[in-house]
Amino acid sequence: LEAQSDIPPTLVISGRSSSKQTSEEPARVRASYAAFEKRVSLPPHTKPDMVEAKYDDGVLRVSVKRPEEERQAAARHRIPLL
Repeated sequence: LEAQSDIPPTLVISGRSSSKQTSEEPARVRASYAAFEKRVSLPPHTKPDMVEAKYDDGVLRVSVKRPEEERQAAARHRIPLL
């Protein structure tokens, strides 16, 4: 997982796996390799230290924090429901 501060900021998620199986009769070796890369554009204000990731039980969770000014602006524009 990598957060790049390019224009626009980009989140890069990549991974790879490999396995090797050997059987004795007849003598064979099976090998497999897989790789992937996914790029996601982030909002323009995003800096690498604003991105957090957790990997637990096969699930990758990625969070991007909003700047404080944006959070305060959102709080001021809330409309109460009747």
